[in-house]
Amino acid sequence: MLKCTIPASKTLFLAAIMFFLFPAASAFPAKCFSDKGLASNYIYQLQGSGDTLWISALEGTNSFSLNTIAGRGAISQRLAENSNWLSYRLGCSDKWIADIAFGGTRAVALTDTIDGTDEIYSFRVAGESVERKPLKLMWSDDITGNEGADVSALDVVYAKGSFYFACLDGGVVRWNPKTESTDVLVPGSSESVPVEDFTIKGSPVPKRRVTSVNASEKTLAVTSPSKVWLYSPADSSWDTTVTSSIKESGMTFKSFHGAFTRETGESRILYSIMEVSVSGTDTLMFFKYCQAQKGWRLMLGDAPNSLSFATGGYIYMTFEENVIKAYRDTLVDSVLRNPPPAVDRSKFEPRMTPVSYGIDFPAYVNDILFLPRTDSSGYLWIATSEGLFFSEREVPGKSHHDFTLIKRAPVVEAGLKKSYARPGILTSDIWDVKQSRTVFVYNLEKDADVTIRVYDYNMDLVKTIVKNKARKAGKNGGPRGRSTVENEDCWDGRDARGRMVAPGVYYYKINASTGERDFGKIVVAK
Repeated sequence: MLKCTIPASKTLFLAAIMFFLFPAASAFPAKCFSDKGLASNYIYQLQGSGDTLWISALEGTNSFSLNTIAGRGAISQRLAENSNWLSYRLGCSDKWIADIAFGGTRAVALTDTIDGTDEIYSFRVAGESVERKPLKLMWSDDITGNEGADVSALDVVYAKGSFYFACLDGGVVRWNPKTESTDVLVPGSSESVPVEDFTIKGSPVPKRRVTSVNASEKTLAVTSPSKVWLYSPADSSWDTTVTSSIKESGMTFKSFHGAFTRETGESRILYSIMEVSVSGTDTLMFFKYCQAQKGWRLMLGDAPNSLSFATGGYIYMTFEENVIKAYRDTLVDSVLRNPPPAVDRSKFEPRMTPVSYGIDFPAYVNDILFLPRTDSSGYLWIATSEGLFFSEREVPGKSHHDFTLIKRAPVVEAGLKKSYARPGILTSDIWDVKQSRTVFVYNLEKDADVTIRVYDYNMDLVKTIVKNKARKAGKNGGPRGRSTVENEDCWDGRDARGRMVAPGVYYYKINASTGERDFGKIVVAK
């Protein structure tokens, strides 16, 4: 598996979004159901194998979905038709999807809420629909009755026919979908125990809680705050020799936040995100383990939000503030400190925002996934708040063609009928890095000059968005069959003087030179 998850950062990031955007219980669809078509353009997490992809998507007001598409050897052609996607909408639940994994014929999703309750579901495609089943880890009364024990599942990966869960005080739980069996693997122990028979001797030790698990082709990297173990599913053996020693002057180890392995030939390379203290300040950095020195060497002075290993020694990473980079590692037992990125945002951005797309760079870049096709190329997927970006034949460090943008694009009736603002609720970015925006989606019957204005509740003019701008009818070549030009027909919540407007209800009016017109509502949240 070439995709690695970083559950702590992702869970905290999503929890912050849900808390600030939806602080109170929100209305959400009352049903959970299977559907056709990509459910949302806000793509959050990616998992896949070959040309089969599973994604989690945020549908808006506290509602998530799991979506999948099978390439069947013709992924580009199948992506062109929205109905080839299958989705399962979790509208009946107020839980978010915290992590997903895919393997064999199933996907597994961990759900979570701010109050800490969690559930596990397995999904599989059955004909033209997606089936969902709850997965229960039947812990003994000794565990569930122990107030000091926490066996919540924080992370999940697939390897060698089984799913593996990082379950804090419960160690690593292995679930075999074929036999429906679940057992506990205690890091460092050669024996496994059925979940229902597992007990904790003495008081749980927080520093030994399993918080993360990631898989490569041959190895599981199991992480607790104080230790990294390497597990081989092939022979059920544990490598306990990885140390927490940092071979950099002026740095003191604090804790592990995730470990990741990749194999090259007979060699195994280990990386980790670690919290270290530098001159009295705690910070997260990215390290590589050097076997000869039995310790960690600094690779990057920053920590990624997500990463995916690619061919040729490349590692794709996403960082905060929508930064995408690709680094090339030496793939030997040495490290190049702070290597310059082989590919950075300046090279990704023009490929993701060609003029024909009519969009700005996405407000959020959430995840990245590379799936190899040959020894030198593969599929590259990027999950964003603007949709899913895809490169079918990505050669790391060399490709420069435009990404394909995959978006759920409902048909918008021509004649300026049924326009809408997307999203309908406008909220500032929670860290004030970048203001969010709403896009006015509409479709003209004929080519025309368009004016869009925003008004407050008293119908006083707030801002003129565009005035007498030429727009094509969707049937005459407008973007995605519409008339909207997304990087112009949008509002960031500011008035004509550049000041952020007060929370409340606002209205927009769209007028065309042909006499067509429409209006709608926008809510600016606190």
